[in-house]
Amino acid sequence: MTGSSASTGTLDNTLREILNRLERIESKIDENYYPPEDSIRGEFIEETEAIRKEIEAGHFSKCKTAKDLFSGTTNE
Repeated sequence: MTGSSASTGTLDNTLREILNRLERIESKIDENYYPPEDSIRGEFIEETEAIRKEIEAGHFSKCKTAKDLFSGTTNE
C-alpha cells in the first residue's frame, strides 16, 4: 500500500506541475495579445484617437493597391 500511496503522490505532484506550467504559458500568450496597459504610451493613444476621428470624418486617402499605399500614390 505504501508504494501505491507514493505513486499517487507523485502523480498528484506531476499533474500540479503540469497545471502550473500551463498557467504560465497561458499568461505568456495573453501578454503577446494584450500588452499590459501601463506599457502603452499616452502619445500612442492620442495619435490613434486622432486618426480614428479623421477616418470617421472622411479625411483619408484611398489607394487602389497595397503597393500604392506604401508608395504614397492615391486616387485623389
